[in-house]
Amino acid sequence: MSPVDDIIHAYLQAASAEQRHVYVAGSNYDDNLPHLQYLAVQSDLDQATAKMMFWCLGGRYQAQFAPDQAQYQSEDALLCRELIARLQQGYYAHGNIYFDPAHDSPVHPSEYSNFADVWGIPELMYAVVMGTEYVDLDDDAYDDGLPLDIATAVWNAENDD
Repeated sequence: MSPVDDIIHAYLQAASAEQRHVYVAGSNYDDNLPHLQYLAVQSDLDQATAKMMFWCLGGRYQAQFAPDQAQYQSEDALLCRELIARLQQGYYAHGNIYFDPAHDSPVHPSEYSNFADVWGIPELMYAVVMGTEYVDLDDDAYDDGLPLDIATAVWNAENDD
C-alpha cells in the first residue's frame, strides 16, 4: 500500500460508524475503491452506510448490465452486488444511523432510472434504515469524507513524491 492508502486505512479502522458514513458520502469515487472494498467486508459497517455506498457507487447505473456484458464484471458492479447480498443476509450491523435513500443519499435512487434494471434491485435497497441518529453529511470539518487533519495528511503524502 502507498503512504496515502496507509493513512486512509488507519483512519477507517479507527473511525466511528458516523465517521465511516461521512467518508462514504463525501469521498472521491474516482480513486477510493480499495477503501470502499475494505469497508464493505467489515461486518461492523452500519447498514445505512452500506446502503448509501451502493447508491454512491452508481448501483442503479450498474444494474443495467447483464452478465454477458463486460461492465457487469467491473469492480464497481461487483461491489454493488456484494453489498446487496450482504444486506440481504443481514451481514452488516444495524446501528443507530438513520438513512433514507430517497432523501439522504448523495446519489438519488432515481438517477439512471432511464436505464433498464437488469439485476432487479431488491426493495431492500430502497427502504429506509430506521436508526435514531441522523448524520450531517455537509459537515465543514471534513474534506472528501475525511476529517481535515487526515485530509491534510493525505494531501501532504500525495505531494511528498
